[in-house]
Amino acid sequence: MSLPTITWGVNLVPFQDPGRLLRQQRMLASVNALIQIGLPLKPVNITTAEEAQEIPGWELADSIVETTRMKIDPQGTPFPFVRDLFDRAADHAKKNGHSYFAIMNGDIILQPKLFTKLEEFIEVGMECIIFARTDIEDFPPDFQKRRNIYIVGQDVWVVKTEWWENNRNLFPNSIFPVRGWDVLYTSVMLCHSIAYLQDTEGDLCYHVRHPQGCANDLYNAYNFDIEHGKWRIYSQRHNHYQYMVLQFYEKHQRMLNDEENAQFISTIFTPPTQEELDFATSLEKAFSEGRKESYMKVVI
Repeated sequence: MSLPTITWGVNLVPFQDPGRLLRQQRMLASVNALIQIGLPLKPVNITTAEEAQEIPGWELADSIVETTRMKIDPQGTPFPFVRDLFDRAADHAKKNGHSYFAIMNGDIILQPKLFTKLEEFIEVGMECIIFARTDIEDFPPDFQKRRNIYIVGQDVWVVKTEWWENNRNLFPNSIFPVRGWDVLYTSVMLCHSIAYLQDTEGDLCYHVRHPQGCANDLYNAYNFDIEHGKWRIYSQRHNHYQYMVLQFYEKHQRMLNDEENAQFISTIFTPPTQEELDFATSLEKAFSEGRKESYMKVVI
């Protein structure tokens, strides 16, 4: 395999909850197993100084400084902002001479076949490659049971370091890991880069189902306003894409192949027109008027 070395960024958290800790440990074990078979991953923990942990085989990126506790809710969980995660991963990749970096959710169980696909995409010059997970009930998966590809969100983003440096300002600084940010980041990448969304082939990376949602109303409202305000033009494209994929499945009783999916992507994820951008700006102003002062401080 001729993959380049990739900075593999994850926000590791010192969980006290046994379920969350187990999911993170499974992710760590999957990354370590891939390294042991020779895949060129350089795992990096991207976190705050307060939550930094020494994990064998993992490097620490430069610490995240600003969190939601500082900018939005002094009593809330100190979540990082998404663009900061990508910035730290890109900086770490650049310092180490890595042409690509990745950001991955902390409960994803990677499989070797994901990297076979990734190598194919990098070899043809993709700047951004996004992977959707396969949902399972427990790990290891029961292959006699149906396993669903999760097409309404994404979990792994592999990005060309130079492209991110040149285009980072296209992205909102949403809250990680509050819902909604993944779809927006994926859609911006698909609209503005040479990119592919791999959500038609299963068993590339697993996610054990668990209760979802963030209990902090301020955090949810903040990400909701981003998704439905200025960046609505991107979330709408993703909604349209989901609808088309599901319609195709209902008609043909199979998932799209790579060629069909690439056609859907190129047709739907087009760069926004100036008219769309102007309308999105007007939506942003409308949402801003109703925002609570506590999270108006954050520049998005």
